[in-house]
Amino acid sequence: MRQLFSLNSDSKSILALATIDNWIVSAGDGHMVNVWNVHSNLVREINVHMPSISSLGFLRNSDGGNSIVTGSSSAGVIQIYDMASGELIISFRHRGLKVTTVCEENRILVTGGSDGTIIIRDHHTGTIINAGGLTDVYALAVIPGENSRIISGGSDKMMNVWNTRTGEHLSCIETLSPIYTITAKHSILAAGGRDRVVYVWETSSFTMKGGLVGHEGVILSLVISEVPNSTSISPTTVNTKILDNDQLDLTSSTSGPVQDCSGGIIAESLSQEDPSTTATKLQVEGETAAIVVTTNTNPTKNKSVLVISASADKTIRVWDYLNGAMLYVFLGHSGAVTSLTVTHQPRTSWLISGSFDGKVLLWDLNHLASEGELDMRDE
Repeated sequence: MRQLFSLNSDSKSILALATIDNWIVSAGDGHMVNVWNVHSNLVREINVHMPSISSLGFLRNSDGGNSIVTGSSSAGVIQIYDMASGELIISFRHRGLKVTTVCEENRILVTGGSDGTIIIRDHHTGTIINAGGLTDVYALAVIPGENSRIISGGSDKMMNVWNTRTGEHLSCIETLSPIYTITAKHSILAAGGRDRVVYVWETSSFTMKGGLVGHEGVILSLVISEVPNSTSISPTTVNTKILDNDQLDLTSSTSGPVQDCSGGIIAESLSQEDPSTTATKLQVEGETAAIVVTTNTNPTKNKSVLVISASADKTIRVWDYLNGAMLYVFLGHSGAVTSLTVTHQPRTSWLISGSFDGKVLLWDLNHLASEGELDMRDE
């Protein structure tokens, strides 16, 4: 794994990133949105006249160009700019705005706020299609397609599932802590928040696949990416499930490392008699809430998928979705890592990270040759 570039932004903190084709945009606590090409050249700076930008996205224009969607949680304003000219196309308000996401396939722009509302708009005109909500919204993701759904998360230890077309509330997914970030891709849903655990579901049935434990700070950003063809990772496949207390005999288990997570949640590794099985017990205020059991099986022909997480602990961690293993820990930022995005180019695939340290780092995903830790802090 190699760090390719460091993009030096004028922002003291990077709060949001987005990519499309050969373009990268970054924004943070300054008034500027920076537009870069994949060769790390700064192409344009757009003054959005907002104190900070917390969300970014891209839209395809009818003429083949691109527009940039910016969301300012401090101002409660969403703005859409033409990327080529930097001109403002449209703006609208969302009281208590926290998060903005774009689904190009379904041609919608979704915003959520601390006032408990989720607003679905036409992604070019800003016309409100539907609105709903139950509680404050910290994170949003859209599962695209004909049966599109919106997933929202907030402080109530619950994720809510909405019908994208009608705005109807469909179901709830219980979590163990407030959720700060959600992502969905390749039929996988991942979420993380205050308890420092990355939870993973299948989107077809919202079946929990497991919890990824390793971060020492809250989870701030997540991305899901297929493994580039040239990448070499462990072929072992793992089945992961959540068991209730009465489904696993803990009397003969000896305790392993214990991680004290925020929010009163404890993640404890449990040793099992079967060496092919590992278990992690999640405790809330001294009571066992769930047990994540992972069983090694034979390799499959499924294409590997990476779940990549960023945290307030200043690290980026890369996980193999198929076997639940933590493959890498990336050390390059001196502040909390707030945002992640991935871009796939003809000859390489890059992970891009932004941080409170004001840096945007590009990492080469085509050279994940072995498991380990990459420390770029002294380079």
